[in-house]
Amino acid sequence: KAMTAWDPFDQNIHAEFFDPEWMFGFTHSLGGQGFDIVIGNPPYVRQESIKDDKPRYKPHYPHSYSGTADLYVYFYERSFQLLNPGGCLSFITNNKWFRAKYGADLRQYMATHTELRQIIDFGDEAVFDALAYPTIVIATKRAKPVSAHEATNDVWVLNWDSSNDSHRVIDFPDVFDAERFAVPQNELKREGWQLEPPLKRRLLERLRKAGQPLGDYCQGRFFRGVLTGLNEAFVISLEVRDALVAQDPKSAEIIKPFLRGRDVKRWNVESQDLWLIFTRRGIDIDDYPAIKKHLAPFKIQLKPKPDSWDDDRHGAWPGRKAGPYDWFNIQDNIAYWREFETSKIVYPDIYLHQSFAWDTKQHYLANTCYFIPTVERWLTALLNSSAIEWFYEQVANRIQGGYLRAFSDRMQSVPIPSANQSQREVIEQLISAVEAGLQAPEYERLLNGLVYELFFPEDLHAKAIHLFEACAAAGIREGMDAQAIATAIFHPRHPIYGMLFELQTLDVVRIIESQA
Repeated sequence: KAMTAWDPFDQNIHAEFFDPEWMFGFTHSLGGQGFDIVIGNPPYVRQESIKDDKPRYKPHYPHSYSGTADLYVYFYERSFQLLNPGGCLSFITNNKWFRAKYGADLRQYMATHTELRQIIDFGDEAVFDALAYPTIVIATKRAKPVSAHEATNDVWVLNWDSSNDSHRVIDFPDVFDAERFAVPQNELKREGWQLEPPLKRRLLERLRKAGQPLGDYCQGRFFRGVLTGLNEAFVISLEVRDALVAQDPKSAEIIKPFLRGRDVKRWNVESQDLWLIFTRRGIDIDDYPAIKKHLAPFKIQLKPKPDSWDDDRHGAWPGRKAGPYDWFNIQDNIAYWREFETSKIVYPDIYLHQSFAWDTKQHYLANTCYFIPTVERWLTALLNSSAIEWFYEQVANRIQGGYLRAFSDRMQSVPIPSANQSQREVIEQLISAVEAGLQAPEYERLLNGLVYELFFPEDLHAKAIHLFEACAAAGIREGMDAQAIATAIFHPRHPIYGMLFELQTLDVVRIIESQA
């Protein structure tokens, strides 16, 4: 019985012996040629730092390998290779693999090859100085793999509440005993683990079943903004743009209005009058002499690295990374560039709260933004709703500071409930009011209520909450006086005010808005 530490390819395994009965309550030797217990805190090394080793990892770790996996992922599979059947693993690692795309194969492996016993997710709690978002996983090795539905055991889970001042990390065994909950192992899916109490898991499933996945709805049309490779050269001010057009009016053809991630706010974009020199591949720079002159001082920094360049012999390359582009081109090959000039929903790649905005001004975007080309403006309200923010929190990891990353592989799972034309029109009129800053908090609350009615009509109607009907009766339509309407409908005696008050008593709303 031993705890071990090793390099993934080190055959010289070092062991320190301890009392397994004290640690895990085991009172007998499991026997066999491997280890009975493996305890570890694998090194957290990002995948970019192990790129040269990845070809070696793939054949050794077929059940967990991913080209974007961080190093600690392989320690899980290596541990179970070394354990005897029935042997126990206890690891402290980052929790990203529970939901990250690179953890899909490891999640499947753990769900079918192991019997998960306990998971303690510390989330944002600063348990260790060097490890963000730590989790403790305790699992035993199955004698033989089982299918996902054959894993009939429960996993005891605790999501540490760092906001609870009475919770001290040194007391976590007592907190675990008092607040743990069971998650059936057969509910842990390859797509991502939802380690939540039963009420939340059922609500998540209800949301999924109430709508079509956004990826299907928009036919996978999620696009990222432009990676120039050197914003200093390609992103210019209005004054520089005007000067270039004055020198050569043809310059205006390839200078585009530009937004960065920080310019995209909830509901609105806040243009800083920045412009992008969009010298995509296929453009002849000699057709634009003023722009060529502007870019010329950056030529050394813009040149792509030759395939033959050897950093060890020649030193670091002063320009951009290798690629089939000319020095004056933006680095990305944006085949979908025409989509920037359509109506679209734009959003930053990192946000604290849902921050989706409607854009019809043909803005080009930085690579810190994403967008969905669409004519369906009402989707902006859906994506900014409390229901969708709650859903996204369940399927994606918050990063340090509580921020969310807008990864398309997660965004595509967002459910889109059906809405008829009159419902969409009501939502779009309210979006206009919020964008204009007219009674925005009150109108946002109403928009949230309308989204709840799309997802949970039976729950709302059972409480006589019919917000869409009430909005139509109140005159919410194109051309309405939003300020006057707000004064009427948000008065305590108005039916809409009463419905929004009653809405807070619904279990689904209380869970989503963290009141239960």
